[in-house]
Amino acid sequence: MFEYSEFNIAPWGWEITVYFFLIGTAAMTFVYAAAPAVFGNVFGGIARSMEPFQKPGMLAALVLLFISGPLLIVDLGVPERFLYPILHFHWTSPLFWGALFLPLFGLCIIGFWPLSGSTGPSCSSRSASSACC
Repeated sequence: MFEYSEFNIAPWGWEITVYFFLIGTAAMTFVYAAAPAVFGNVFGGIARSMEPFQKPGMLAALVLLFISGPLLIVDLGVPERFLYPILHFHWTSPLFWGALFLPLFGLCIIGFWPLSGSTGPSCSSRSASSACC
């Protein structure tokens, strides 16, 4: 059925492993930091307990994103190759999707930065007896 050969092994270096770890850490840091802005007082206001982590979390996610990007360029071997997936669209290429989503993720972090000081949807205008959000 399937024959194993050393030619089937992808020649990925340590950079890809570190990249996946850092980008996963950046994504979860961003989700945790954006939770108060997204959920606010929903679910009994439990997301409000994460408000002190908002600004440092957004900054940490942005720093991890800036560290992980050059790791992909180093893994390509030839730094000029990183422009190829941006200029030539191949919808089935994981390299193209990575080149597309990494800048979009950075824009999401920068877009949520102004919201990181707010508490999200508030229930202050409602009476105490009504359900919040």
